[in-house]
Amino acid sequence: MGIYLPSGYLNQNYIYEQAVRINAAFIIEIGARQVGKTYGTLQHVLQKGRPFILMRRTKDEAKFISNGAINPFLALGEPDIVCKNETEYTGGVYKDEKRIGMIMSLNTVAKVRGFYGGEYTDLVYDEFIPESHVYKIKNEGDAFLNAIVTISGNRELEGKPPLLTWLLSNSNNIASPVLSALNLTDKIESMIMKGQEFSAMPERGVIIVLPKSEQILQKRQANALVKAAGQQSRFYQMAYQNQFAYNDPEHVGQKPITNYTLLFAVTGKCSVYKRKGQQELYVTQYRKSIREFVDTERGRREMLLYYPDLKVLYTMGRTYFESLTVKQLYVDIIKC
Repeated sequence: MGIYLPSGYLNQNYIYEQAVRINAAFIIEIGARQVGKTYGTLQHVLQKGRPFILMRRTKDEAKFISNGAINPFLALGEPDIVCKNETEYTGGVYKDEKRIGMIMSLNTVAKVRGFYGGEYTDLVYDEFIPESHVYKIKNEGDAFLNAIVTISGNRELEGKPPLLTWLLSNSNNIASPVLSALNLTDKIESMIMKGQEFSAMPERGVIIVLPKSEQILQKRQANALVKAAGQQSRFYQMAYQNQFAYNDPEHVGQKPITNYTLLFAVTGKCSVYKRKGQQELYVTQYRKSIREFVDTERGRREMLLYYPDLKVLYTMGRTYFESLTVKQLYVDIIKC
């Protein structure tokens, strides 16, 4: 038995058992669409009778589910499960009039006064990585960590198991504020480069799954959208092959810096080198520099006054990065 069922869909019971085995608090599943990430997770918590919170990034997304416009439970063959608005910020999940779960968004957790999450065993954070066209939440990584603290309460101090958080996403971009806050971007980048689909990290209490499911892929290669978009499209590579198209590997990787000159550093964040005789930049983890800028609004403005071509070189594909973590830091700093 492994991470897939005979049908090719994710075996969430097996993944959960591995999480229990290492006392994991986080199960992270990123990648190919329609392989049973959300469906399988919701089915799992329902079958096990585990009280859960279904979280989305924004209030609008959560409201679409709460008001019944989108009911993710219909696909499970559970017509008796309904979602209802309860407050301005939250909704409830009901089966036969019994409340079995809660619906809320990341950016409203702090607004629910007196919130107590001790009754919930699982947090299902669906679509936790924003796609390129979706608006960004300020300090999203910190907001996520604060939400975990709020929902967890004192359960571990009371000798109870930790909150089990399922982080699910179809995104083709792993430069995520949440993954960065958990210091897991480098690990996932390494798994992608190795073609690794599963990793259990007992020392961190984390399970990571990057599903490809060749069986599902083969079934879907003939569908209408794949034919229209083509198998070379970024959408196909992400949606069905689990390739992280917007984390371009041609622009991420270690380079010898002997042919580069250190231009400046952003204190504690990253350092920027220029290739000798060429309009090319290479961004690395932080190394002390003679010229440094602070990562504040004023510091960023000063940096762009000194080096006005930073955004242009990035847009033209003339900027390379030591790692995806560094890329995320740099793009956030120059606001591309």
